[in-house]
Amino acid sequence: PGSVFFRATMFYRQGFINYLRTHEYENRSLPPVKPWNIFKSRTLPENLRIENDSLIWDSGEENVRFAVYAIPEIMVSQPGNFVDGKYLLGMAYTSAFDLTRFSDLAEDHAFAVSVFDRNGNEFPPVIMGQDPEENQPVSLIHPATSEAVFPGFLFLWEDVENAEFYIIEVAADTQFTEVISRQKITEPQFPSSRISLQENTSYYWRVYTRMPGVDDAISEIRTFKLMEIPRPELIYPENEAVEVELTPSITWEPFDEAFSFRMQISTNSMFTGVIFDQDSIEGTAFELPPGTLFSYSTYYLRMQAMSGDSITAWSDVIRFSTVTSPPSVPLIIAPAEGEVVTGPEISLTVAQDELAKGFTFQLSNSENFPWNNRIQTSIDAPLNTLVLDDLNQGTWYVKARANYGSSSYTDWSEVVSFSLLITSADKIANAELKLSAPTFFSNEPLKISYVLPYDSRVRLFITDLTGKRIKLAQHSFKIKGKHTILLAGNDLPQGIYLLTLETGYGKKTLKLVK
Repeated sequence: PGSVFFRATMFYRQGFINYLRTHEYENRSLPPVKPWNIFKSRTLPENLRIENDSLIWDSGEENVRFAVYAIPEIMVSQPGNFVDGKYLLGMAYTSAFDLTRFSDLAEDHAFAVSVFDRNGNEFPPVIMGQDPEENQPVSLIHPATSEAVFPGFLFLWEDVENAEFYIIEVAADTQFTEVISRQKITEPQFPSSRISLQENTSYYWRVYTRMPGVDDAISEIRTFKLMEIPRPELIYPENEAVEVELTPSITWEPFDEAFSFRMQISTNSMFTGVIFDQDSIEGTAFELPPGTLFSYSTYYLRMQAMSGDSITAWSDVIRFSTVTSPPSVPLIIAPAEGEVVTGPEISLTVAQDELAKGFTFQLSNSENFPWNNRIQTSIDAPLNTLVLDDLNQGTWYVKARANYGSSSYTDWSEVVSFSLLITSADKIANAELKLSAPTFFSNEPLKISYVLPYDSRVRLFITDLTGKRIKLAQHSFKIKGKHTILLAGNDLPQGIYLLTLETGYGKKTLKLVK
């Protein structure tokens, strides 16, 4: 529809204006359509001819302008010449156009003229010396007559061979005096999301087929009602629920079978602290994985439903609090008391406790753990093993405590002593983070596999080439090993995308082509 620029002083000094002129705005363009004004059909220009370095034509229209084109002769029989301004020479306010500046085009170009009214509507162009093809109206497919549809649907119709382009018109009345939108497009489909439509309202639509040199063919008129998509209704947990378990089964009311769900959990009501975000959830229940929620904490939950381009509003936000039972004092289960451990890598493991938000370890060469001779490191749940590879050989003492709530923790565990024996072997090589998916995909679900060398919180998402996130596939804690997920791709238009896997220790990115 257009572009808006703020003050570009700094850009101009760096050649930004020249870049726009030679790349983004290399071609001329016509003013945009004002679809809210009444559309009036026009007669086409006739008898195009060249006289004294001027292109002349006959027209009975008044108070209009004329768009003038020069089409390479090798392209003149191909559709798409009038979709944009690549062959546009300029505009005339009378039935003549000076060709003095374009004399080099006369030998291998065909000139064309179209009527362009004061509301920005361009009518079929007439190509000099060309007989037009027979035009025909399209057959509308979707929505069907009087069909109730949800926001985000696609207008669909059958393609017409050699059509230059189509004009879809949506109005609030059957006479099309209250036009909501009039759009020029090249494909036999149009997303309703590009039009501002009111829910629980009936509309009318039709499609024009555009071909050079002949009046537009107009389809039948159909009506549809845009329905309001119901929002998901959460059943559990209820708003202001307390003592919610740390791996609850979130449940909601049944919804239309065509819809899947997106769930978000945040630490604040504005959802700027999202800790869990996952879409493509099916059914009416979802069990949160371990490590998502912690005891002594308050969370906010919301959901939305989606089907293709249709996305509901978010559900009412549910505020709930988790259990307020403190975890137990940790039990160190590895290494065992007095064990001799062969290094260089040592794994310190405590018994798992779902009430713990994490664990803190202290190590020292002295059983008194003096402040100037100790190492203190924490890990977040559901991890319960700390791996170290930079300890010196000798006797070590270790103790641990569990963390919970915002800043609470248990007493220290019993101290365990062990001996570390450094061998001459090289350090254990880190396992590799892997991500795999088909390079090319269609409308079928995309099978994505990844391998985690360690437990970690992961975020798996698709972006376009500008970095804008298009789809979030996963945002949760995963244990080490191989994981596979099917991601619906039927709602993505053709193009190039980036699939990114982010973990706590690195990320992988793949290029996808649809």
